[in-house]
Order: sequence, then structure tokens, then C-alpha cells
Amino acid sequence: MPGQAGISFAIIIEAMRRFLLLVMMCVIAVLSINKAYTQDNNGYTEALATIKNLEQSGNDKEAIVQLEQLKSKHIQSATIALHADLSMGNIYLQSGFYNQALKHYNNALSISRKSEPAYLALSCNKIGNTYNLSANQDSAFRYYQLSVSYAQQYPNTQFPASYAYNNLATILSQQKQYDKALYYIEKGITDARKNGDHLFLTTLLLNKGINLRFKGDDAHALLSMEQARSISRQYGFEDKLFKILLNICDLKTAQEQYREALAVAREAEAMIDRYSTLPRTEISHLYRQLSDISFLQKDYVKTRYYLQRSKAYSTDAPLDQNFITYQEAKLAYAEHRYKNAYDQLLTFYQAHDSLNSKEVVLQVQELETKYRTLEKDKEISEQHARIITQNQRIFQQNLWIVIIALSLLILAGIFIWWRYKVKAALKLEKKTLEIERLQHIVQGEEMERHRIAKELHDGINSQLSGAKSYLLVLNNHYPELKHNEHYQLVKEILNSASTELRSMAHNMAPGIINKGLVTAVKTYLERTGINACQIEFQHYGDFSNVAETQATHMFRIIQELVQNALKHACAKEIIILMNEYQEEYCIIVEDDGIGFSLSDTERQKGIGIKNVTDRVALLMGKVEIETAINKGCAFIIHIPKESATITQSLDPIN
Repeated sequence: MPGQAGISFAIIIEAMRRFLLLVMMCVIAVLSINKAYTQDNNGYTEALATIKNLEQSGNDKEAIVQLEQLKSKHIQSATIALHADLSMGNIYLQSGFYNQALKHYNNALSISRKSEPAYLALSCNKIGNTYNLSANQDSAFRYYQLSVSYAQQYPNTQFPASYAYNNLATILSQQKQYDKALYYIEKGITDARKNGDHLFLTTLLLNKGINLRFKGDDAHALLSMEQARSISRQYGFEDKLFKILLNICDLKTAQEQYREALAVAREAEAMIDRYSTLPRTEISHLYRQLSDISFLQKDYVKTRYYLQRSKAYSTDAPLDQNFITYQEAKLAYAEHRYKNAYDQLLTFYQAHDSLNSKEVVLQVQELETKYRTLEKDKEISEQHARIITQNQRIFQQNLWIVIIALSLLILAGIFIWWRYKVKAALKLEKKTLEIERLQHIVQGEEMERHRIAKELHDGINSQLSGAKSYLLVLNNHYPELKHNEHYQLVKEILNSASTELRSMAHNMAPGIINKGLVTAVKTYLERTGINACQIEFQHYGDFSNVAETQATHMFRIIQELVQNALKHACAKEIIILMNEYQEEYCIIVEDDGIGFSLSDTERQKGIGIKNVTDRVALLMGKVEIETAINKGCAFIIHIPKESATITQSLDPIN
């Protein structure tokens, strides 16, 4: 239908317009949220990056000044203050100013206790490292235990419990309490496996192997190192793999498995050209191992070559230089260069005696501890950086997921709303078309009623009037007919027929409706009065303002129901009630006739009832029927007042 297509198209256009508007609002909201987050996140990330750069700048004094300024600038941010104190503590620790380092680490611990519990374990670990470097192992052990406790109490990715367990093991290993060290290493391994921290798992497995080797359990030490080797290969941890290969090579060389040791060393050597980040000290150590294996195999040419390579990568550390000097002395002796062997051996023992003095031993131990601590701090910093990056990525992913989900919900809501509006519009349009159809039918019926009423009144009734006039003429010419029985009977029949036709014409076209609905109903009931049936009519309210079209329909409804009660219900009493309410008119037509069954669909589809229901539908009302066989019948009809506006908007019945 053209009307239906026009309404549907207009609804679709309006829905698309609103949909595009909502999509634009969603996009603007998303961009605003993302911009705000990016700016905030960039500021936070930039501050953290600045802190890390200052820590690694090498200019300690300037770094400390700028870190203090950064704390003042972000005075409201506990996280930035925490990181700044940790970085200042690291700078003082590397410079050997342990008291200042402790001061800043304690500040970080205080901030962590107030607002950043995720950093409690890390702060305690830093304090433990400081006490460890200052040879206060009792305090170091106590803070490492606190670190373990906090890591268990506040599980997080900033400082897993496995790191704390490893530090406890390091203290115990330094004290040669290898069984206790292995106990904490096992706990760390369990925690690292649970958290999926494969990088630190390799460190723990390597440390386990080293402590087992210290105990003399080379078989299990090799097994643990091989596990670390397998994980490093699987996940591409090159630096760890290189260090693990060095330890496996040392172990196999000590077991005199030179062929296996050489294969492992060759694997490590192949990594030097592929990875430029390998520590030079460890590369130097690898070449010393290769030279040692070549010497034991009496391949002195390769021994000399590997010693030169070791010297090229060695540092100025006396211990490294002394190892190389000792191997050069052994090579010179094997090649019968006894003078060179003697000189190099003399140099070696002089350096050896110097390194073995008590003071030097303490310094070496301190340097070793510091090296290990810095190595662990480096791992922790790298892990922390990875965690921050991962958290940022996860947050952004979750943000987009939420935004997409909200957008989908909005789209679903728009689609449901659009479907509802389309259905409502189609329903309204269908109802409007049905009303128009009924209106045209009723208009046709009313026009036909008027035409028939006019024919009856002007045609047949005129002829009857003419017949009555001829009877009067006959009566004037033949006065004796006045007493004729047949003449009188014909006259009465003509009068009765004329009266019946006039009543029928008035009922079909009630011109009296112009005087009001109540008057029209009363007049109709007076003309329809039958002695065998008592009709009672009552009305409550004001019906003077009912529109003519609406009044006509209401009159026809009452007329139809009264005629049905008289013709089909055999009613002896009919009660008609008309009530006016605030928003509707109510018509009740009740009789005491034979009634009918509501399940009798044929009866309900009769012409009379259908005419009633059609007119009620045209007035946007509703019909309630209360009836049963031999129980009479009651029609309760509700007609909204607003239907007057609708019926007036259609063509009036003329």
C-alpha cells in the first residue's frame, strides 16, 4: 500500500538518522576517553621512564636532584614518589652509600604500607639487599623473610614470592647452609611455575643446580641445569641460556667429560655472533673454558687461540686476569718454555696471595654479592617494565572490549527500538486502514438507509396517502360505505401501513439525532414500544456535546441491540443505560431473553452483532458480552471520548 510504504520509509529514515547520531556520540565519547587515558597514561609512563633514565644516567648527583624535583612536581602521586625513592635508593646502593640507600628504601616501604601494598615485598627486598651488601646478614635475612611474607600476603606481579625465596636462598648459600637454601629455592620454583614466570624459573633452576653442585650432588645438579636449559631454549632467553651453558660446561669439565663439555661450549660460542647483548665477562669465561678443555686434550694451538680470545673479552678485574695468567703459565710449561712459565706462575702466585688476604677476600665477597644483587635488581626492573607494559596493553584491550560491548548494546537497543517503532507504526496504520474501511462501510450503510427511507417516505408512503384520498372520495360519493365492514377494514389497513412505513423511515434515517442522542433514543423507543415487552431507558451524565457522527454510531448500536432483543431473544424486559465518565461513555443494553452460549461462534458472527462490533471498533471502543442460555444477555460497551475527534476527522454522514 502506498500509505504503508510511505510511513515505513519515513520511520526507517528517522531511525537511521538517530542511529548515526548515536554512533557519532559513541565515537566522540570513545575518542575522549581514550585521549584522556592516553594523556594521563603518557604522563605517568613518561614520569616512570624519566625516573629509570635518571637512575641509569651515571651522573648520580644530578640524578638525585632531579628525582627530588620530580617527587615535588608529582606530590599527589604516591606511585611516582615510591618509584623515585626506589631509584634514589638504587643509586646510593650502587655508589656504596648504604645509609642513604636505606633511608630512601624505608621511605618507599612507608609509602607502600599506606597506599601501595603491591610494593611492600619489593621494598623489603631492597632493604635486605642493602644489609646484605653492608655485611649485615642477620638484618638482610630478616628483611628477606618479611619480603617473603608480604609477597605471600599480597600476591602480585610487581615482586613475586619466588624472588624473595631466591634471595633467602642466596643468603643461606653464602653461609654454606645448602639444604636450607635448596628448600627456599624449591618454594621459589613452585611459585614461579604457578605464576608462569618462565624467565625467573630458569634462574631458580640454575641456582638449584649450583647449590646441588656445592653439596657434591653433580647428577641432580646437571639434571636441574638441563631443565633450565630446555626452558631457556623454548622461550628464547638468550642471556640465561648462555649462563646456563657455561655452568653445564664447568660441571662436565670437572667430571672429565671433555667431549660433552666441548659440545656445550661450542653451542655457547655459536651464540656470541648472534646476540650482541651477552656480558663480556661471561664470554671471557667461556673462552677460558675452551682453552682449558683444549689444554687437557693437548691441543696447544687452540689453547693459545682461546686464551687470546679470553683476554680480548676480559675486564680489568684482578681475578679474571689471574685466571688467564695461570692458564698461560700451564701452556708455557707444557710447551717447554720454562722461563715464561716461571715468570707467569710467579705473577699468578703474587696476585693469588694478594687476593687471598682477609681484607681482599672481604672485598671480593662484597663485590660478588653486589654483582649478584645488581643482577637480580636488573631482572626485577626488566620484569617490572614488562609488567607495566603488559598492564597498559591489557587495560587498553579491556577498554576497547567495554566500548565495543557498549556499542553493540546500543546498536541492539536501537535495532529493538526501531523494530518496535516499525511494528507500532504498521499496527497503527493497519488500525487506521481498518477504521477507514469500517467508516466507508458504515457510510455506505447510512447512505443506503437514507435512500431507502426516502423511497419509503416519498414513494410507497405517498402512494398509500393517495389510496387513502381515493377512499375519502369514495366515502363522499357513496356515504353508505361508511357503515360497510370491508370499507372500514381497508381504511384501517391503509392507516396502519402508512404509520408503519413512516415509523420505519424515521428509524432508518433519524433526523431527530440533531436534537441530541438522548432525545433520539427516547423517540426511537417510544415508536418501538411493544405491549408485550417493557423497555426502560436511563441516562447519567451530559451527552449534549457528543458529536453528530459519534452520536449516530451510538444510536445505531442501541437500535441494533434493541432490535436483536425484540426479534431473537424473546425478551420481556429490556434495560438501557447510558453513563458518562471522565474519559469514556458506557452503554449497557440488558435483556431477560433466552440468551446464547459464548461458544456459539455462528451466533456471534451474526449480522446484528457484527454491525455492533464494527461500529464499536470504528469508535475505538470495546465490547463485553455477558450471557448464557436462558440467562438473558448484557452488552457492555466502552467508547472513549477521544474517538469523537477521530470520527469527526473522517467524512461526516449526510
